[in-house]
Amino acid sequence: MATTESFESLHPGEDKINEALQLSPEQLTAIVLKSLETRPLSKSSLMHFADGPRFFIEYIFGERKDKEAWLLGRAVESLLLECQYDSKSDTWVKDVFDKKFIVSDKPDLRKGDNKAMWEELLANAKLNKQSLLPTAMFKKAEEMAKVTLSNPNCTIWLNRKQNIQKQLKWVDKRTGLPVIGYIDFDVDLAGHIIINDIKITRAINPDLFYKDVYKFGYNYQIGSYLNGYHKIMYKFPEFKFMVICNEYPYDSYMVNVPGDLATDAKDEFDNLLTAFRYCIDHNQFHKGADFWLFDTKEYHTLEKPRYIKSKFVNENN
Repeated sequence: MATTESFESLHPGEDKINEALQLSPEQLTAIVLKSLETRPLSKSSLMHFADGPRFFIEYIFGERKDKEAWLLGRAVESLLLECQYDSKSDTWVKDVFDKKFIVSDKPDLRKGDNKAMWEELLANAKLNKQSLLPTAMFKKAEEMAKVTLSNPNCTIWLNRKQNIQKQLKWVDKRTGLPVIGYIDFDVDLAGHIIINDIKITRAINPDLFYKDVYKFGYNYQIGSYLNGYHKIMYKFPEFKFMVICNEYPYDSYMVNVPGDLATDAKDEFDNLLTAFRYCIDHNQFHKGADFWLFDTKEYHTLEKPRYIKSKFVNENN
């Protein structure tokens, strides 16, 4: 029989997720509170919660692996923000990059000493907290970074970058919840602050990216960073996305977040924190998507997204 005490270490694992979801609602709340002592809420964790409270339990105990898209994004960001590129010689000065990544391909473990060498490489990477980056992925990250550096609409911001990977960590006074986030960088234009967030995406044009913002919860990220920046830095910044397409021939473009959408994003983020607080106070972490009904009805209602246009409608009726 699973008990709250058996989850004290909070080590990840699929078996632990299954066992945790068998606990009582009160025990699940106790686990969440313990997790928050060392792991403040982030955009990623709140996105799991937005799917349903029980998915936050999955987030606590889920295995964290370097997914390809995430790994590629980190590599591109590091090249753009922490390295110097010389276009004349087509070379990088990437000391910081090399501390974070090991570029290597998995060899044929059946040959010679390859298995021992590979295991040693994995052990060293783990010890030094480095990620393994396949050569092909590194080459792709390089090309994406070069395309971005050739775009003057992007370099005008990159050339003025500051506060790279600045941590925003605060306690929301209204809900008492700890929150954390890391901006990619910001730019100070005569005291006017603009947060820049780099997004690696398949969206080859801005219209597609606009849908990504709400599909992947970037609106919560906007609200989180704008709120957190004000609380930590005592300033009211604006927000822009630097969007980089991850499909050949690659592309990059800037997307500004206008004031009304920024305000909406901050309100959405505040409402998400309010819901999380409600979930704690009412022991609701055993629930899934039906949590969002707030016991007002027994079903969800289909809504057509605004960007979907009806093709076969008689406009005269």
